[in-house]
Amino acid sequence: MEQVVKFWNTVTNIGVEEGDSSIESVKVRLLNQIALIGFFTSVFFSIIYYIIQVDFPAVIAVCIGYTLELGVFYFAYKKRHYIGRFLFCWLLPLCVAFFVLLFGGNFGETNFFTIFTLVNFVMYDGIRKVQISAVILTCFLYMSSKLYVAYYPPLWERQTPLDDVITFPMVTIVLGLIIYLYQKSLKESEAEQVSLIEDLEYKNRELEEVNDELEDFTYIASHDLKTPLRTINGNIGLAKKHLKKGDYEAVMVDLDYVSQSAKQMYALVNDILEYKVLKNQEELAETIDLNEIITNILYSIKSLMIQKNAEVIACSLPKIVGRRYEFMALFQNLIENGIKYNESGNPRIIIKTKALKDEFVIAFHDNGIGIEAAYYEKIFKFFKRLHTQEQYQGTGIGLSLCKKIVRKYDGDITVSSEVGKGTTFRIILPKKHIAE
Repeated sequence: MEQVVKFWNTVTNIGVEEGDSSIESVKVRLLNQIALIGFFTSVFFSIIYYIIQVDFPAVIAVCIGYTLELGVFYFAYKKRHYIGRFLFCWLLPLCVAFFVLLFGGNFGETNFFTIFTLVNFVMYDGIRKVQISAVILTCFLYMSSKLYVAYYPPLWERQTPLDDVITFPMVTIVLGLIIYLYQKSLKESEAEQVSLIEDLEYKNRELEEVNDELEDFTYIASHDLKTPLRTINGNIGLAKKHLKKGDYEAVMVDLDYVSQSAKQMYALVNDILEYKVLKNQEELAETIDLNEIITNILYSIKSLMIQKNAEVIACSLPKIVGRRYEFMALFQNLIENGIKYNESGNPRIIIKTKALKDEFVIAFHDNGIGIEAAYYEKIFKFFKRLHTQEQYQGTGIGLSLCKKIVRKYDGDITVSSEVGKGTTFRIILPKKHIAE
């Protein structure tokens, strides 16, 4: 059975690329399938005619059918599909009409012309003039040949009235197959088109994000990077003047400004590189323990926690299937933000998880300065900051990075806050990412 299916698929795809779902390819495949069915039908009739010892002209007629059906495959292979359609939709009906004149009909010609008419409608779908012309020709050939034999004797008398009995069920099966195969091909084509449209929409969204990022990088180049450079350049100039005057205390102040500006530029460049590396990296997903991720982060920021007298309290988190570096970056940004934007003597971050019907939520609650509701959307924008460098150091990349990571997992990140009392970030992910 496997070999039969393989043979069927090979013949079906003659002249087209496998996987091509265009309407033109659907028509080529369908004509190949019809020709293949017609070929085996002709073989069947050859066997029947041999058994009943039919006369020689009938054998000639079947051989002509073989030739035309094989011609369809040949021109499909040569990718001259219009010639293959001409053979089946125009020349074959002409041959059958001639056989009606030769034998007087009664060999199932009505069934054959029904197939030709249906195939004409399908093969020339979208080419209305050719479609109508082919259908009119088929009807004319059928009616004129039948009218002729109604008034004039056939050129060759035959004694095989069983032809109609044989052809009717065969043609009925062929008609059913044609309709089924065409509808099946159309559905596959439509599904492929939908998939292509969805992929195009996804690519458009990615392009919009890239364009937004390009605008942000333009802003960075024109503002965020120029500002510390101007500060460095200006303070170096001041330092030279103070050196000439021998005012070494002022020189030290100038150098402090230079150092701070250099650190700001370093942090900005470093965050940009981290953002781009994280975006472009395609590490394979694996089962990761989020509790282990938290432990590693706390170890890496131990000095910051001691300096700020901070504590992190985390409940038991699930194991998920994902990329370790992404969740390290995601959790570390949220924890560090909770410590950084905090004026209490004891910054505290509580991490909890909650299972919903189809999702699970990981909440990061801190007792920091809070965020006004008007800025809930802005904080997730690329390089958007709510505070100056003098108030809180940072580059404005962290939360936009968090949002990008969460969206890669078909999730979302939300924020709720009360100014002066604290902020809660909620990571919402589909349960499909939880490890079995």
